[in-house]
Amino acid sequence: MQYIGINKPLNKVLGSKKHEKPEKDKVHSGMIVKKTSVQIIKDSASKPDLYKKTEFITTEVDEQDNLFHEEKKIQRLDTDNDKAQYDLKTLLNAEDDENLNSLEDGRKSKLEFQKLQIIDTSTAIIAFIGAFITIMTYDLEFDQKDNDLLLILLWVIFVSTKVSIVLNILKYLQELTYLKARNLISKKENLISSGAIWFILLETFVLLLQPYPFLHSIKINVYDSVEGVHYYYYVNDIFAILLMARVFLLCRIILNNSRYRSPRARRLSTMYGADNDYLFACKCLMKASPFLTVLVLFGASIFIFGYMLRICERPLNRNPTVMMDFSTYWNSMWCVILTMTTVGYGDFYARTHFGRIVSFLCCIWGVFVVSLMVVTLNNVLGMSSAEEKALTVLDRLSLRKHLKAEAAFILTNMAKVGVNNKRKKGEELETDNKKAFQNIKRHLNDFKSISRNIRSLDDGSNISEEMTRQFEFMRDEIKDIKQQNQDLKEVVNKLNNLIQLKFSDAPLVKNHIQDNSPKSRFAPDEKSEKSDN
Repeated sequence: MQYIGINKPLNKVLGSKKHEKPEKDKVHSGMIVKKTSVQIIKDSASKPDLYKKTEFITTEVDEQDNLFHEEKKIQRLDTDNDKAQYDLKTLLNAEDDENLNSLEDGRKSKLEFQKLQIIDTSTAIIAFIGAFITIMTYDLEFDQKDNDLLLILLWVIFVSTKVSIVLNILKYLQELTYLKARNLISKKENLISSGAIWFILLETFVLLLQPYPFLHSIKINVYDSVEGVHYYYYVNDIFAILLMARVFLLCRIILNNSRYRSPRARRLSTMYGADNDYLFACKCLMKASPFLTVLVLFGASIFIFGYMLRICERPLNRNPTVMMDFSTYWNSMWCVILTMTTVGYGDFYARTHFGRIVSFLCCIWGVFVVSLMVVTLNNVLGMSSAEEKALTVLDRLSLRKHLKAEAAFILTNMAKVGVNNKRKKGEELETDNKKAFQNIKRHLNDFKSISRNIRSLDDGSNISEEMTRQFEFMRDEIKDIKQQNQDLKEVVNKLNNLIQLKFSDAPLVKNHIQDNSPKSRFAPDEKSEKSDN
């Protein structure tokens, strides 16, 4: 509240300008009220007819000043409340930090993890019940047989999907409870603050990709320019293809029920600073049982992609002019095998747009699985250190055997040369010696190369053998030093005990020390030597 805002109506009432204050008088409203009251009293004395109006104005100014002080008090109270709320939040955060740093209750966390496994398994089972029923409904809708049964099955799929969505949300809630029991997150965390809501929305969208009963018998007409034929899909056929995305639930339940995602495995991973996520479990499975993992991936891929390719290509078989028969499931799986292994015989291939998309995904996934197979074979066929050492010894023995044979050939040819010099003359001698020297030269080169190979093998093995010998020698020296230290300690203890004896027994002490000294212990017995002589 400022002086100008109060003084203007007073000037109008009093009709005088001598009570106006300059800019420097703009101070606190309490001072302004006092000055204004004095001015009003003076003016009211000179002008009695204006007493009532001035009294009203004075009362209004006082009320405004009281409001100003009340606002200050309210602001002070608000500041105190904010400070109290901040202190309360600080205390709560400190409690959360203490909970996060405290040890977990193993029994409670194990119980919560078992609940999580039950909910997750129930979600996957109900979702895959809907997937198996979808496989049945596809053939019924394609052949247009038993529409009543088809509608019943579609409603069962619809209900099972809704139940699986609810269980999936409960699964994430239970996962938060499990993490709170392990003191990994704050007690105030929820689905939104933890970011789990985004995974729930994504998985809910995937689960909603299913055949719907109210989309029954709705067609999508397509023209194939390559074959020159018209064909059509049902809308539920497209949703049946997209429903195969539920395979992630199968992967998740396999990983969560493995020993690599157990509570103990998670605690150990936390101790060593590793993230115990699904990628960690996949790495562990590939390390523990690589062949089984690759075999399961390859077999499951054949069935899933074969089912999808059959739905995409089968509508063309409604036209009798089309030669490739994708109505049988075996032909679809054969095409998937050829695509995943990048063989491509050409007897079966995709011709529709949806079929080509499925073939593209199948090809990319097949390259990934085949590369895993190659890496697995490479790791399995790799030799351990013990196997490499055994192989080195075998190679060395084999090379020495060949070295002896080459040396024998060289000596034999040299003996032939000596015999030829004694028995033969002329051209016959020169011809035989020439052949003998050629053989000697050839075998001598082989002898040198074998010797180099043996030397290279010996160098690699001698280093390890020499290191082993040095370590054994150091170990023996350490044992000797420990034994000598123990003997010295015994002698020192005996000396301390003997020093406490009387001085009259000094000769006995001297003889006892000489008999038990280290020199006398390790020195030969002179008397025994004399007796031996």
